[in-house]
Amino acid sequence: MPEQDCPLVSVVCLTYKKFDYIKSNIASVMAQDYPRMEYIISDDGSPCFPKEEIERYISESKGNKPISVRILRHEKNVG
Repeated sequence: MPEQDCPLVSVVCLTYKKFDYIKSNIASVMAQDYPRMEYIISDDGSPCFPKEEIERYISESKGNKPISVRILRHEKNVG
């Protein structure tokens, strides 16, 4: 099936204060070979959200895969 005919699949990862499994989550998403994916990581106001580390790991894991990645971060916990 041509890429443009495939529906967009969104994978959302919600975080708050615990990042023990974020790298395995990223690796799992980046291992997929589906042609139209977006990956959204949303943090709900963690005081120590490691955004730069996450961005670096995504960059290393992504390679040339056409996965759209967005990292959203709330300044305060909105519950």
